[in-house]
Amino acid sequence: MRPRSLLLLFLAGLIPGFVAVACGSGVAPGVAGDAAAGPGGMGGSDAAASGDARMMGTGGGGGRPAPDAATDASGPTIISDGGEGDLPSAACAPGAVFCDDFESYPLDPKTNITQDFGPNWLKYKFHGNPYVWTSLSWKGKQNLGLDTEAGDLRYAGIVRQLGDNVAVAPRNHHGRVMFWLKAMPAVSDWNFVHVSGLLPDATNKIAQYSFGGVGGKLAVSYLQRTRVLDATGGVALRGGGPQNGDPRPEVQCRVLATTHALPTMKWTCVEWHIDGDKNEVHLWLDGVAQTEVDVVGNGGSCSIGTTASWQAPTLFNKLVLDWEAYQKDAPQQTARFDDVALGSQRIGCP
Repeated sequence: MRPRSLLLLFLAGLIPGFVAVACGSGVAPGVAGDAAAGPGGMGGSDAAASGDARMMGTGGGGGRPAPDAATDASGPTIISDGGEGDLPSAACAPGAVFCDDFESYPLDPKTNITQDFGPNWLKYKFHGNPYVWTSLSWKGKQNLGLDTEAGDLRYAGIVRQLGDNVAVAPRNHHGRVMFWLKAMPAVSDWNFVHVSGLLPDATNKIAQYSFGGVGGKLAVSYLQRTRVLDATGGVALRGGGPQNGDPRPEVQCRVLATTHALPTMKWTCVEWHIDGDKNEVHLWLDGVAQTEVDVVGNGGSCSIGTTASWQAPTLFNKLVLDWEAYQKDAPQQTARFDDVALGSQRIGCP
């Protein structure tokens, strides 16, 4: 994105607290324009920015356009925040080492929303917007809301990534989040939660687990990928998927349900368990085990590479909450998250 364009967006209030940690490694031809309007008609231009950013992930193969500027002035520009993976544990459910109910973020009194997630998260988006708002919260007053336009390669979300040796969650962990989705794509691949970290003895190769689906059916995905670095050697920002120009994953596998599906237009309690020692993954919706997407050692099919097992990272230092859709049939989307928690034991539904 040209400096003059960024200045105009900043003056228009479309990039609150913008700082120059731009996300991007190139611009997809013909992909630029206005993002989906958020609450109160708030939009956000998503013309791809040139420059570097701070992270990395998985998605439906290939690449995608570079996103907007990804940090707020109040948030960190290098994700190693000294918090040792924590939010105040006293406010978390028993057994949780990290949690966020999105109640602590001050809302703009004029719009009744905020896009300032610092210092806990960074935002990452293309043709969409993440924000904290008060619409249809699970409990309390506030929740994380995401809006994206219809079409392929649309995404919006928030990213929490700590230093390589600082855990957002341990190698064997349980996670939980309340999730609400407006509509389901008919055939598109999509994801909404990603966790990742460096593989054992690796300096720049990650393992990532993603929870989502294909059409209306649930899926759990796994990849191994070399992280993208910026010009200074820092980790470039990614949400769950790659950008145009990123290297392909070395391994990309998926287990797809035949009948199990995620409901829409209602709050659903989503729980997962990753046992990195046994290379197992399990998923529950509203307390019911989704056994069709269980992973024990390995499972499903691999579209790229092969692997004897879904090898876990040494620890998980990155968590992404987002909506990412990868095919053209994806509808205009609104998603909501609330009461996310990670811990070494099952936390249960709130």
